[in-house]
Amino acid sequence: MRKSQFIFVLMLSTALGLANVYAGGSCAPDGDTTSTCHWEIENRVLTISGSGAMVNYSSPSMYPWYSQKDSYTSVVVEGANETTGTTGVTSIAKVAFRGNNLTSVVIPDSVTSIGLGAFYSNNLTSVVIPDSVTSIGRMAFWGSQATDLVCSAENLQRYLGAAGAFVNSGDINLSCTTGICKFGRH
Repeated sequence: MRKSQFIFVLMLSTALGLANVYAGGSCAPDGDTTSTCHWEIENRVLTISGSGAMVNYSSPSMYPWYSQKDSYTSVVVEGANETTGTTGVTSIAKVAFRGNNLTSVVIPDSVTSIGLGAFYSNNLTSVVIPDSVTSIGRMAFWGSQATDLVCSAENLQRYLGAAGAFVNSGDINLSCTTGICKFGRH
């Protein structure tokens, strides 16, 4: 098959939703030999996997998945995996998913920090923040119209006081039951 025919078939498969894997690569900081951070887009889900920190770029368009942002609506950040021997992603980089039209995100227990503007301006309907997160950057969820934001009651004050992390994020109502607090439109 000639190159032009292959490209046409690939584009047609993608348009029809037949191609599942769109792209992937490293998201580890240059020169960091301890991070094995990797990204992949498959079935409209962007998965960040491996061990260690994500690279921090100064602009959302510098992240390798940004040009593909219309091909996914969910982000899954993977935690520890005994099968692969990875310890999990430890930080979500600043502006990593800014303006990506996300509707959902999964954050594992391995994550300890969420960077400045990480999920700024998205369409999130649900966010669960694990107790392992000890730092949330300014404007991390700014403008993300989350209807449900779940965290433990013991971390409630820390997250609410996270320097405007949830400012301009739609109506924020609060209800707590058995140690889990939900924010959002109820």
